[in-house]
Amino acid sequence: MRCQLESAARAAQKRAFFCFATLALGAGSSVPASAQENVEVTIETHFSPNRGGARPIQDAWIRELGNATWSIRVAMYSFTLQSFKDALIEAKGRGVEVRVLSDRTGLFFGDAPSCPAVDLYNAGIPIKGYVPLDPRDLLHDKFMLIDEYVLFTGSANFTTSAVQFNHENSIIIKALGDTPQFITSYRDQFESMWNNEFADFNGSFEDWIPDGPCQ
Repeated sequence: MRCQLESAARAAQKRAFFCFATLALGAGSSVPASAQENVEVTIETHFSPNRGGARPIQDAWIRELGNATWSIRVAMYSFTLQSFKDALIEAKGRGVEVRVLSDRTGLFFGDAPSCPAVDLYNAGIPIKGYVPLDPRDLLHDKFMLIDEYVLFTGSANFTTSAVQFNHENSIIIKALGDTPQFITSYRDQFESMWNNEFADFNGSFEDWIPDGPCQ
């Protein structure tokens, strides 16, 4: 990967690159595993924790959600971060299509529905929870796709612990020009889960409807 540094300030948390990358695509993509593509992208990285309680991972998420114009797809093990929930609801209110996939355990706080998840549901955002055939299996994905050209991934869940206290990382990859195959592979993976294509051998993705008071 050949990258031209956009901001050389070593102390800065945000590091952005213009990259001309040759990416090998894995077997899960819709092209042969040996295929490669040349893409032009920007890459931005953030980490937690930070001195003084700074939350650069959260700030980057909220910024990009505010820039979404037509589509947000979220696949996330757990989400309890209020500012993230509010940004999704605000995007929905501007007419952006928002869909959320979560591990079913992430939609509850103890035995009660999670209040952030209930707020999303009440705002008209469809949520599907993963119900595995083997209870040891999880939806452990942590990625978000905005408008099919901005991809977020990394270790961080959408939780306060992740953005402020845990040692976590987040990377934002923005395609310049046409949507590249490595981003459409994330889109296709999301849609495969959303359309319940794993039910016959792995587990189901079921519409989540909260029942009872939230916590």
